[in-house]
Amino acid sequence: MTEAEAKRVIADAFIAGWAARAPDVPFSIENEGAPSGDVFALLTITMTTSGQLTIGGPGERFVGRNGWIAVKLWGPINEGTTRLDALSEIVRDIFEMRFLAGPTGDEAIDTDTTSTQPGGNDGRWLMQLARTPFTVYETK
Repeated sequence: MTEAEAKRVIADAFIAGWAARAPDVPFSIENEGAPSGDVFALLTITMTTSGQLTIGGPGERFVGRNGWIAVKLWGPINEGTTRLDALSEIVRDIFEMRFLAGPTGDEAIDTDTTSTQPGGNDGRWLMQLARTPFTVYETK
């Protein structure tokens, strides 16, 4: 699966999961348009490292490409973290330890555990970050 295909598979999983669990919370994917509302989410997918996992000739080598799924959750400052904590759990439910099949079905994305951490505030918004590492597998 190419990196572009992987990003699409991850985005589609987020869209479906978010619509089912947090339909009232607007979101943006890869900064495509700014969501409006008092609480909103921003999905970013970042590729990091890669490595050959098997040996062989062209078309027989297995490659793993690593990355991070990051969902920044924003809410008004001075309202506590309860709402953002609940949204972080939704992100965890969508992405943690999942096997996301690719468009051809023979290559996949494996995700690991999701971590959540505070992201600070800017005087108006409080941000919380939910991050999930993943590996995309591809035959080369």
